Order: sequence, then C-alpha cells, then structure tokens
Amino acid sequence: MELPPSTEETLYQEISSGLKNGNINNNANRYSHRGSATLSPKLNKVNVIARKLNYVERVVLEIIETERMYVQDLRSIVEDYLGGIIDKHELPMKPEQVSALFGNIEDIYELNR
Repeated sequence: MELPPSTEETLYQEISSGLKNGNINNNANRYSHRGSATLSPKLNKVNVIARKLNYVERVVLEIIETERMYVQDLRSIVEDYLGGIIDKHELPMKPEQVSALFGNIEDIYELNR
C-alpha cells in the first residue's frame, strides 16, 4: 500500500527541510511515531524511510567532518610549512622547487575555507 501523494509530498518536504536545517531526526521521528498503536503498511514504510534517513544523516555528517579535517590540514600546510619555508632567509631549495612542491595550495585553501 502506498502513502497518499499528499503524505509522501509532505514527508519529502520535511525530510528535505531537515537535511538543510540539521533537524532530520525530529522530522523522521515525528512520522515514525504517528499511528504507532497499529502497525500498518504506511507506518512500516515511514519507519524504513526513517532508518534510511538516519543512515543518510550519518553519511552527510561524515562528509562534513572529513571536509573540516581537510581544511585544517590545508591550513597547517599553508601557515606552518609553506609559511616557515618562505620566512627562512636561506632556503634549502630554490623558489622554483618550492613552487613545484606547493603549487597552488594557497588558492585551494582559500577556496575551501
């Protein structure tokens, strides 16, 4: 049995809103508890959707955390390593080698900040 189109559309809109606002569990839980006195195909479908959303939420949070760590690593490279090399008066390598080694990492860091 399918959910009525209006219910599916409302669920989709609230799920999308939850992803954008970080309230995904609240929206999914509201639907998963609705009508919990009787287990119906509608409720089962909503529970499956809620479980899938929990998985999607974990994946999204993992991507965000990975990106945060990536930007921290870029900052460390640009500010600590590259900054330290540039500030040294006597470089153990030529400026061309520094450029070849670090390329456009400063631009990449600024883009991801």
